[in-house]
Amino acid sequence: MNSVDASEHYELGATDLSPSLLTIVIDTNPHAWAILEDSLPLSKAIANILVFINAHLACNYANEVAVVASHSQKSAWLYPSHNAPRNGTADHDGDVAMNGASDAQPPKRTNTVPSASSKNKSPATSKN
Repeated sequence: MNSVDASEHYELGATDLSPSLLTIVIDTNPHAWAILEDSLPLSKAIANILVFINAHLACNYANEVAVVASHSQKSAWLYPSHNAPRNGTADHDGDVAMNGASDAQPPKRTNTVPSASSKNKSPATSKN
């Protein structure tokens, strides 16, 4: 078809940006944050980091983020959590489970619409 109308509008996929992984390592050493408390409290730094992460994710739908906390004795993954599902994994209806969501099934729906036979019966007429 491109040779017929001499256009390249069918090749839009080749011009898409490739996805990027942004990895942020946050120094969570309490001594360092105690020194910085007056100029930059940890809560404000986290809020600014979240704005940056959201901007990165908004640039391309395929972008991903990883956040690591580096403490004085160890490091830990903050996001994604260890038990978070990988991309492309979904349950039988195609839904991806949210982080921290329980594995419990939702309660079964009951029929709340009264049947036709019960509509015609009023409490006064149902006496024997």
